[in-house]
Amino acid sequence: MKIKELNCTKCPNCGATLKSPQAEKTIKCEYCGTVFEVEYDVEKPKSSSAIQTGIKSKRSKKTERLVETAIMIALAFALSMVSDLVPFLQLPFGGKVTLVSCLPLVYIGVRYGLGQGLLAGIITGVIQLVLGLAKNASSLMLEHWYETVFMLLLDYIVAYTAIGLSGILRKSKRGPIKLAFGSIIGLTARYISHIFSGWIFFGQWAEWFFEDAAETYPGTWYASLSESILSKFSGSGLALVYSTVYNGLYMIPEIIVTAVVGAIIGAVPFIARRVRGEDLA
Repeated sequence: MKIKELNCTKCPNCGATLKSPQAEKTIKCEYCGTVFEVEYDVEKPKSSSAIQTGIKSKRSKKTERLVETAIMIALAFALSMVSDLVPFLQLPFGGKVTLVSCLPLVYIGVRYGLGQGLLAGIITGVIQLVLGLAKNASSLMLEHWYETVFMLLLDYIVAYTAIGLSGILRKSKRGPIKLAFGSIIGLTARYISHIFSGWIFFGQWAEWFFEDAAETYPGTWYASLSESILSKFSGSGLALVYSTVYNGLYMIPEIIVTAVVGAIIGAVPFIARRVRGEDLA
């Protein structure tokens, strides 16, 4: 008869208490003489090769995450640079509609989560800032240096980092619409950052902006709207409306187009599986 070391303390035959086995293969009841085989619940230790395989697997996944993030950042810049070649996508005082250049950053967020999404965003923001300064630094300078620093933080670092908020959808398993909703969340957060920047630092252009619109497009709904805004708002309120409208001219189309393209791409089975993170399990 077999007996488990931890599951039996009394003799099944006579009920007498059995002495705890000291790593012995058999134990004998001192009262009835019955001999039992002892089974030890000892977990077999993992071999060193299995441990090494696990370590290599974790390193491989980390490397894949970093490489894929770098590729998506590069793709985002490539799409942005191609957009620069299309004149009608550029706004006269900054900002542009791009060929879904933010979608690769959204993809990183929804695939790997909030942390990796924010990291990809901040790297993109820093590089965009450096390129912007190299291209035309004088156009980015305000009257005071601290205003310039704060404006650049909002329009570049904070704005692009905010796209990483798409990472809050990482656990969602709805692949086809995950990229679309991630685009709406991330790019809306970016839009809000631009609104604050325009409201704080470029509000002085508000009155001129709406007056010029009314004079340039007389008799149109746009002119009527501009006149209505000028009659209802002034000062800080007008500056906020101006920033919301101006930045909305490129950010709202950007949000819509990116969300639509994200939904289309997210429906592709291969992309859907990666967006859901099935290969990361």
